[in-house]
Amino acid sequence: MKKRVLSIINDILFYAIIVGCIIFFISSPLNFYPPFILLLVFFSLIVIKKVFKLSEFEFLLLLINFYLGFLGENFMFGLYFKYQWYDKVLHFISWALIATVVYFRLSKIMPKKYKTERHLITFFSVLGLEALWEIIEYIVDNLFLGPASKNLMQGVYINGVMVMNSFSDTMYDIIFTALGILFALVVFFVYEESKKVK
Repeated sequence: MKKRVLSIINDILFYAIIVGCIIFFISSPLNFYPPFILLLVFFSLIVIKKVFKLSEFEFLLLLINFYLGFLGENFMFGLYFKYQWYDKVLHFISWALIATVVYFRLSKIMPKKYKTERHLITFFSVLGLEALWEIIEYIVDNLFLGPASKNLMQGVYINGVMVMNSFSDTMYDIIFTALGILFALVVFFVYEESKKVK
């Protein structure tokens, strides 16, 4: 029953984003870049689910992560450009969710006695993914957005005013990512220790 409910929720989120992208494209046919990228990322999640055989719960965590980023974009609620803290909180939450998925995956393939190794592999692999994401973000902004990305490349802008340069933005992104991963791992550690006591 629980698995069925999660599957229905995932289906609703899946079709909602497709409908949203279609509506956006119809309303702004010349601005096809945002819905194209969103659909590309979203279908990449579908591939990840199939390849790694993610459970419905693990896939839901990735979808939540996707939607949190989606809501920050300028063509939605523009939270990235209204609130300086949104991007940092998002890095904390998003990478904590991704760390959760990675940890669950490792828990299924590694013996229980390798708890420390699971924590270390989760931390460094997810932090490595964040570093890769920052590189991809830089390349995409430079190669595909061109002059339109000038403000993005210079730093963080809120209501047209630069509040953080690009270097500080990247460093804070990585710091908040690391904190999010650590938070998830501490939760796992406390949970596993509490099970031992019982």
